[in-house]
Amino acid sequence: MTEEPSEKQYKYGRTEPGGIPAMRIAVLIGLPVAVLVGIGVRMFSGNAYGHIDNVLVGVIIGACLAPFTILLAWVLCVDRTTIPGAISNAENSIEGAWYSHAATDAFHVVIAGAGLGAAVASLWLPSAVSWTLIAVFAVATAAFAASYYIRKYREGR
Repeated sequence: MTEEPSEKQYKYGRTEPGGIPAMRIAVLIGLPVAVLVGIGVRMFSGNAYGHIDNVLVGVIIGACLAPFTILLAWVLCVDRTTIPGAISNAENSIEGAWYSHAATDAFHVVIAGAGLGAAVASLWLPSAVSWTLIAVFAVATAAFAASYYIRKYREGR
């Protein structure tokens, strides 16, 4: 005699244990949001060429945005514990550690690349390029400093 699970498993999880399948909610939220954003983008970007209807073009833009808005809605509404095969503490996994180290390395490469690029560009290229790289360097450095001091303050030195 085999024991049957009390509820059906869904590949993409549920909103809560025993709740609604998360993908149903994600599509119901993400699709209208995509269409509204597409229409908004079309309305604010100027008139369409020829006799093309602005709403139709907005709906087409929304169709292009739909996978991303549905994915965002799914991420916001799924309960991770209801996804088959999901690990419970992903932030404590080896992949999480690899991601953290890769992000740290990438940040240092951006800082070094922007700093060196700004120095080289200021000598041989137009000033617009060097000012852009200086701005990237300054924003990245400010973000790093703010994050560092916030963590230092929260963790008590």
